[in-house]
Amino acid sequence: MSRHNIKYQFNSAIEGGFRTQMDKHALKHAGQTKGKVFSFPERKNLCKLSHQMHQYLKTAYPGVRMAEDITAEHWNKFLEEKSKTSSRYTLNNYVSRIGKMEDLVNRYFKVTVEWRGNVKAPESEKANVLQRVQSMDPSDFEKIREYGRTSKSRAVGAVELSGIYGHRAAELSSCIVDDIDTVAMKIHIKGKGGRERWVDVRPADLPFLKSLIERARGDKVFGIKADSINRYLLRAMTAVGIKDKYPLTSIHSVRKMAAQKHWDELRAQGLSKKEAGEEVSKWLGHGKNRSDIISVYIKDRK
Repeated sequence: MSRHNIKYQFNSAIEGGFRTQMDKHALKHAGQTKGKVFSFPERKNLCKLSHQMHQYLKTAYPGVRMAEDITAEHWNKFLEEKSKTSSRYTLNNYVSRIGKMEDLVNRYFKVTVEWRGNVKAPESEKANVLQRVQSMDPSDFEKIREYGRTSKSRAVGAVELSGIYGHRAAELSSCIVDDIDTVAMKIHIKGKGGRERWVDVRPADLPFLKSLIERARGDKVFGIKADSINRYLLRAMTAVGIKDKYPLTSIHSVRKMAAQKHWDELRAQGLSKKEAGEEVSKWLGHGKNRSDIISVYIKDRK
């Protein structure tokens, strides 16, 4: 096994199992997917995990230098540390990736580490977790819109767009003029992990969308960073006296409000709860069959 650091060893195993040109479904049918990575997002998440574990071990267990010397107990202690700032959903994702990393390390280095069966997601210690998943009340959003009428910040329009179509802050930051097609009545959104989606434009929103295009500077609709959008929203919430009501959330509360509105529209059109859930999940950029996501974003599932 390589005598470099843990991160290097993990990344070597990840790259050794990276297979973008192979048919995952065919390999799965043949039982040959173990120890392989088939997508760039999965590869990115595993590399992120390798970096985090490397940093953790440097401080907590500096004597651990080889991937084969890492035990399930090391991983559990790592997860306990992560539980201070991560939700239960995120912790479960960590556990899944640790299992994948076990397969990659065993396959690449021809060793036998056994992590999967002994690694468990701890309870999240994140204070007031339910507040992190709050949906903004439409009446509070109106207060923010009113505040924005006297602001010259380019984040004003960004926050309002998120309130209509559920953009993340990073998606707002990367939005360009060509993403808003007022003829085809579509908005193109470049989401997390390279996933892209198109959402339908409501006719009533056309004047607002055209105004965004008119005020754009160059190709970028807003031309500001995601952090700037969130900072503006925090200032606005503080100014209108609602920050204490949403202590642990920012643009995500606006995004959840937009998701609830879209759910209500779909249900009013006659879609079943399952159909509406799948549509809202895709609309948010999470894909289909994500009941776990819908349970977070939609609290009033009538």
